[in-house]
Parts: sequence; structure tokens; C-alpha cells
Amino acid sequence: FGSSAGFFSSFGGLRTHKRTAMSAAVAEPPAKRLAAGNGAAAKPPELEFFSAWFCPYAQRAWIALEHHGLPYKKVEGLLPDKPGEQFVGYIKNPRLLELNPKGMVPTISEGPGSPPVYESLVCVEYVDEVAGAGAAGSLLPGRACERAQLRVQADWVNRE
Repeated sequence: FGSSAGFFSSFGGLRTHKRTAMSAAVAEPPAKRLAAGNGAAAKPPELEFFSAWFCPYAQRAWIALEHHGLPYKKVEGLLPDKPGEQFVGYIKNPRLLELNPKGMVPTISEGPGSPPVYESLVCVEYVDEVAGAGAAGSLLPGRACERAQLRVQADWVNRE
């Protein structure tokens, strides 16, 4: 894709989109809308989110975290095997291996004493639950049959 500027400009100026009052309300993450309202939701824990910059499965969970505006610390799961820019391969982050012995991303942790969450679709559903998303703020449609259909499609993508 080259530079990100070229990538985004190919979508008709996505980066310079001007929000209307309606689109701003719709685009605002549910967690931020709740906090701005009268009854602020209980503050969710800051999550430790292990990712890899090139992994589309980890990007699913990252999109969910961003959508809901949850606090998280992003940690690169793969580290260069040598310092500098001349590395040949990578090693898995030791903390990631503590949480997930397979060393797979995405992996999410609430901290000590909490079991880690991994597998991309499980992470997305977990983030939805932590955010307390109702039908309006969920990443999946409101009706159970529609959510089931999307899960079937996502499972097909995972297997194919």
C-alpha cells in the first residue's frame, strides 16, 4: 500500500471527512457516549492487548477496542531477534507466552489473577461484553439470528 496517506486517499479522502452532528453521534464510541451522559458506566479495567502489526486476526480485536473506546495498552507480541533494523526473524514476547503458551495474537489480559482471553472472535465478543454494549452499540446486529449469521460467516472466513 505504500504510505498511509496514499492508502487513505484512495478512499476518497477518508481522513478529511467532515462530521455532521448526526454522523458524529453515530461515530462516537458507545463507551464515550455513556461517559458523556448522566449515568456514566463503571470504568472498565485497562486491558493489556497483545497484537502483531501484520495480523488481520489481531486487527479484529483492535477495531473492537477502538470502536468501544475501552482503555488498553497495546503490546507488540513479536519482537525482533536482534537489535536495530537488520534483524532476521522474531521472538515471541515473554509476557505473551506467560498468558498464552501458543504465543498467538490477539491475546487480552485484565491483569494478574484474571484468565487471558485469546482467539480473535472470542476477543471481539469479550470486548463487546466488557464495554457493556447493548444492541445499539454492539459490533453485531441486534437480532440473535443476524448475530448467528455473522458468526457463521466469520467462521467460514477463519476456515477458508
